[in-house]
Amino acid sequence: AANALERGIAVFGESGRMRRRLAGIYVDQGRVDDAIAQLTEAAALEPMMPDTYGILGELYTQKGLYEKADQYLEEARRLDPENALHMARMGVLLVERGQPERQHEAETLLKEAVEKDKKSFLAHLYFARLILARPEPDLEQADWLLKNASKLDERSALPRSEEHTSELQSPCNLVCRLLLEK
Repeated sequence: AANALERGIAVFGESGRMRRRLAGIYVDQGRVDDAIAQLTEAAALEPMMPDTYGILGELYTQKGLYEKADQYLEEARRLDPENALHMARMGVLLVERGQPERQHEAETLLKEAVEKDKKSFLAHLYFARLILARPEPDLEQADWLLKNASKLDERSALPRSEEHTSELQSPCNLVCRLLLEK
């Protein structure tokens, strides 16, 4: 599939859509840097596509390049401020950065993402992670979020190309790790 898209881009010219699809294939193959290169080109070709910036932000978050991730996620949110997935991605970035002073902002974003998109695996999982990291976690709320995340994960027969990343762990593993850290 990657070869066909690469040939298509070479033959039919520049297409942001084709580059985004190729980037998705590269992510599935573990070729994150190649995916970033394709998405960067797609953003240059179609600068008003918020999903391109959102995916770039997610990939840079995975790589630990938080400043770049922040830039791309802010652009995604500027272009589409009500998008729950962009909110969730920004919440994940704030969690991953480990800045206690921004934990409330992360919680607010993730809570809003869960409310706006009841099917967001990412928002449910990371909101539960934040709740469990509190000094006095609301175990009932975390349990509800993790059960929903687990159901969402089980329902997906195909990889969630925009939301699911190889860095995410199963809800059960995440809970066990967080409880052991306490």
